[in-house]
Amino acid sequence: MKQPVRLTVLTTLLMVTALCLGGCGGGGHRAVTTPTSSTSAIPPTTLYPAEVSPANGGGLLGDMDDDGQPSVGDAIKILRIVVGLDDNVPCADANENDSTDVGDAILVLRCVVGLEPWPIGGGTITDQQREVALQAIDAKFQTLEALPRDEQNQQMAAFMAGRPEFEESGFSDTSCAWGRFKDGRLVIIINNCEPEPVGTTSVPLARPSQVAPSDVPRNKIVTNRELEPAGAVSIPVVRPSQAVPRSDMPANKKCVVCYSFGTAFVPPLIQPIETAYTINSLLAQRNYDSAGAMPATVEVLKYYLKDVGVFYFEGHGGSGRDRAGNPVFGVWTATLVSVADDIKYKDDLDNHRLVYMHALQNLVDHTWVDEWHYGITSAFVSEYMSFSRNSLVFINSCHSRGADASDFQNACHTQGACLYAGWTQLVVVADAFKAAPFLFDRLLGTNAVDPKENPPQRPFDYVSVWEDMKNRGLDTSTPAGSSAAKLEYYRDPDNGDFGLLAPSIRFVAVDEENQELHLGGMFGHEQSKAKVKVGGQQLQITQWQPGETVPDWDWMNCKLPCSGPGSAGDVVVEVDGHESNAKQLSDYRGTFTLKGGPGLGTVKAWATANVHLRSALQECRPQSGQPPLRSDVSLIKIVRDSTGSYGISGSYTNDYGGGRWTTYTYSGSGTLPAAWAPPGSGFEGPAVWAQAWLYWTRNKVALWARFVLPCHFESRDQDGTVHSDDSSGFAIYGISEEMPWSANYSIQGGKVDPAKYESWVVPFGDVELTWPTMTCHFPPNPMAPCSASWSWLPSAPP
Repeated sequence: MKQPVRLTVLTTLLMVTALCLGGCGGGGHRAVTTPTSSTSAIPPTTLYPAEVSPANGGGLLGDMDDDGQPSVGDAIKILRIVVGLDDNVPCADANENDSTDVGDAILVLRCVVGLEPWPIGGGTITDQQREVALQAIDAKFQTLEALPRDEQNQQMAAFMAGRPEFEESGFSDTSCAWGRFKDGRLVIIINNCEPEPVGTTSVPLARPSQVAPSDVPRNKIVTNRELEPAGAVSIPVVRPSQAVPRSDMPANKKCVVCYSFGTAFVPPLIQPIETAYTINSLLAQRNYDSAGAMPATVEVLKYYLKDVGVFYFEGHGGSGRDRAGNPVFGVWTATLVSVADDIKYKDDLDNHRLVYMHALQNLVDHTWVDEWHYGITSAFVSEYMSFSRNSLVFINSCHSRGADASDFQNACHTQGACLYAGWTQLVVVADAFKAAPFLFDRLLGTNAVDPKENPPQRPFDYVSVWEDMKNRGLDTSTPAGSSAAKLEYYRDPDNGDFGLLAPSIRFVAVDEENQELHLGGMFGHEQSKAKVKVGGQQLQITQWQPGETVPDWDWMNCKLPCSGPGSAGDVVVEVDGHESNAKQLSDYRGTFTLKGGPGLGTVKAWATANVHLRSALQECRPQSGQPPLRSDVSLIKIVRDSTGSYGISGSYTNDYGGGRWTTYTYSGSGTLPAAWAPPGSGFEGPAVWAQAWLYWTRNKVALWARFVLPCHFESRDQDGTVHSDDSSGFAIYGISEEMPWSANYSIQGGKVDPAKYESWVVPFGDVELTWPTMTCHFPPNPMAPCSASWSWLPSAPP
């Protein structure tokens, strides 16, 4: 007789279900991520006392299948208890009226359709109770110091599971134990970084006793259910060998540099903030705006991270699990946990923007001190942070680029970050402190961080810098007892084309024919924000062609004056206030003197030229960390403001015999303009032309000068016939022997005697071409820093 009653109740449940679902105006229940079970999960009895159960914090009210979410199936299971088909369990009493009835099933269904909050009740805990629990966790952790890390994590998870304040606990792939309070707030015990032993100069990750491997698999939730982490995401990585867009600099010059590590993680005589202060100073050198390296307090992270172009954050990183079993990655802040701040940050804690994190922090009187700090999560990033187009975000912490941090990274990209960088696994603190300054130094071309290049190198794009770091092993960290961590990056193409932190000049060339300066390098796409200066004088940009991928260069042409301001000196590209490396545009000035005759009869010629020569004598480093290269030959060309003057005079008589003779008379004088083309190139008319060849491999230089001298030619025969011609002229040129190239790049004085000539007849006899020593103005200086002025970091934070 009981069977019809059971069927009636089940039928009633289905009707109630339909009414509840229909009442929400859409039908169906919220999507639930169902975790998969694992045959390698640890049975709860392995880690927990027998009395641990949903009734005292091991599960959620009404969650009959223990998946962390409400469902119709949960309600049906409750009803099966009501009608006697299944045994009663504590979590079936969803409405906490000390009995299992239809009202419990209805309450679960109302949670399914969103009419009631989930989890049911959620559990309550006072700030004072929470403080007691955190103190107890700290005290327990101190008793486990001698154990291997994995065993520490297991025992801490078991300890939290046995306390009534917690609903769930476990340990994660980030080598952290974690627990979740009954009100949903998360606790993460950072157990993946160890201090430097006092008195040493290296920074090992862990004590030898803590690196013993454990047979217990990680990433298991250790409660009354077996659960693999849900929602694991594979994060793509852009390898340096791939051709990717990389042209632009951050659209906003605002940078935020934060630190939260304490004195336990640096050698005793080095300030814990030195890495952050170094990076901040390097950014300041290239004209990034910063309030200075700051402790990463909750307040700083809340209010300074608005439309930021560069964000650097160093601190602990670790993860726990939310009620759906998904990883929650937290980054350690500099703000200590307190009851007062729990009240202040109640909304952030209740909405999981902040978590509680326990970690080693300071070294005080030769004693290591653990502390409770707040940690920020992806929800915090989404609520308070925003990044400019083409921005760079570098989270220098363990696992910040690992699978558990995927939500954190995705939140940064959603808030505008273009390039995100972090470590895939546990990282040795010393390696993290070495890699970060090197990365920024090479991106900025500041040449202030060891190992320094000699000569200093220009700024490079992130693809080239990462390849350099890979070649030096700086992108890898291998803690004792752990697999290698990699420093990886991912670029979100929807958020711009980040590639540079400063413009970079690869080469400079002069087009004297068109009076233009040509530059190749990396300058970005923002022509409206760009300036080119020579000797401090701004030039007009006439053409801009940005490269599309890594192998391409950006090209830029500018109007170049022949003389005066802007004609020679340091060449610097400035984009939105960020200055490039400096290349030197060098020049020479000297007087060339030509003398010929007397030759036939009284015929003679002379010419002088005030010659201006110019070139960018340079070497080029093709990639970060590679040795600089030079072309075999550099040309030093004449500039159009070169001028000359000349004179031709005299006559001679050619006696043919038999009373036949002709007298030839030459005359002419005037000025000579500069020719932009060498002999045989089609340049017409009287002119002076000169050029020097610099042979780098032989350390020699040679000069070539050419004069085209017009004249009036007149001949008179014995019969009185006169012929005249004003179109004839003489082209005379000389090539010097190769001369040693002086240390200060000057061209030695010399002469060519006799000069080579090109003319069907030269009546001047021997021709001599001389020139003085010509000093190089603005010689190439590979050691020159950028032109911005800056000072080194202060001795202490402001």
